[in-house]
Amino acid sequence: MPRVGDSISCGTHSILDVCTDFWYGEIKKYMSARRGVTALELTSPEYLAASGAAGIATAICTNPIWVVKTRMLITDRSSVGSYRGLIGPLCSKLLLKVRWN
Repeated sequence: MPRVGDSISCGTHSILDVCTDFWYGEIKKYMSARRGVTALELTSPEYLAASGAAGIATAICTNPIWVVKTRMLITDRSSVGSYRGLIGPLCSKLLLKVRWN
C-alpha cells in the first residue's frame, strides 16, 4: 500500500522534471538567439552551460517546495506552527515578501 510520503515525493519529482525541462529549453533558446543560430547548432560547452543554468534555476524554484514538504513530514500535525499543506506556507511566505519589499 503506498504511503503519503511516497506520493508527495513522486509529485515533487514530477515538478522537478517539468521545471528542469522548461528552464533547459528556455536557456537554449536564449543562447541560440543571442548567437543567431538554431538550438541544434550550439556547441558542447554551451549545452553544458545551459544544463548547469537550468539546474540552478530549478533548484531556486523548487527548494521552497522541498522545505515545506520536509517540515510537513517531520512535524506532528497537532504541533504549534506545523504546516497542513503546501499552498498555505508557500503563498504566505510569498505574500509577506511582496508586501514588505
